[in-house]
Amino acid sequence: MADIFGWIGNALFILGAIMLARKDKSGFVFNGLGNVLYVVYAILLNTTSLTVLSVFLVGVNLYGYYNWKRT
Repeated sequence: MADIFGWIGNALFILGAIMLARKDKSGFVFNGLGNVLYVVYAILLNTTSLTVLSVFLVGVNLYGYYNWKRT
């Protein structure tokens, strides 16, 4: 089950990265959802370092979403 969370998280994170590269603000949402799944994945695997990193990246995505300015 944990592996499924990891793979879906990867797909969402990659989709979000592509969207951000195309200057689409909704990429933050997909990155954030991917990171939320990484948090679940890391908790299931009892991996503290990945849990902390993923929680931090959820925060970075929230920050990016609310501070987005098109260039």
